[in-house]
Amino acid sequence: MVAVPVTAVSANWPDAIKAEIQQFKLGEGSLLVPVGEMEKALKSGKVAFSWSQLLSWTNPSLKTTQGNVTVELALKVVAPLFLAVSKLPAPKKKVEIDPNIPDMFVGKGAPAAAPAAESAPAAPAAPAAAPAPAPAVAPAAAPKPAPAPAPVPAPAPAKPAIAARTPAEAVQVAIKLPGVAGAVVASEDGLSVAAQVLPPLAGDKVAAFAPQLFQRTAQYAKDLGAGALEGLSFTCNGTAWRVSKCGKVYLAVVSQPQRALPLAELAQLERELSKM
Repeated sequence: MVAVPVTAVSANWPDAIKAEIQQFKLGEGSLLVPVGEMEKALKSGKVAFSWSQLLSWTNPSLKTTQGNVTVELALKVVAPLFLAVSKLPAPKKKVEIDPNIPDMFVGKGAPAAAPAAESAPAAPAAPAAAPAPAPAVAPAAAPKPAPAPAPVPAPAPAKPAIAARTPAEAVQVAIKLPGVAGAVVASEDGLSVAAQVLPPLAGDKVAAFAPQLFQRTAQYAKDLGAGALEGLSFTCNGTAWRVSKCGKVYLAVVSQPQRALPLAELAQLERELSKM
């Protein structure tokens, strides 16, 4: 028998059948289908039986009022169950031997077993072979000289510290850094404190938008749960931008086309501006 869990196949069955499932307390049980009947149904491509037929296989004592209703068993459920049952090994039959069958090999008049042949005298042991001479030991090879240690490269010269005492000096330091095309220091209310940019950019316009860009993105990062915004970096038309808050001012830096910004040096410059 193939045991099919009721809950796995009855979700789309008629309500009247579901009511009888509760009445017969079959909700946590299984329906039994003969292996042969299941095999025929699977070969037809659709496994469906009448409700009365399923109950007769499962428990003949159950009486239904929905006997003519046909219910379908999902192929994806019953196919693996059928394969698992059909692969079980068939029970082996025990062969019974009739005790009245005479033994053809043991009986009266059978010749007696021949006496065991006397063992021949053992041959004399061969004389032990002379021990082979020990192989000559080759002299050990002389140890190879250790390779000379690789030369240690000289440490790279330390980069000079970046210092700036005023926003104007900070802008001059920024535009001299590799890859930087312009820099603007703006107040919290969007006024230009110091600026040097190339057309079509305008220092006043950059100063007006830089604080808003940073403040709005910082609020989005906070709402996102990402934490405090430390710096805002983005790329437009092949140029890189960085906007950062340095104490009471904002620093906006734009790169030369297709060049990267020197972030390590800019971080030093931002710390200097934060002290002002």
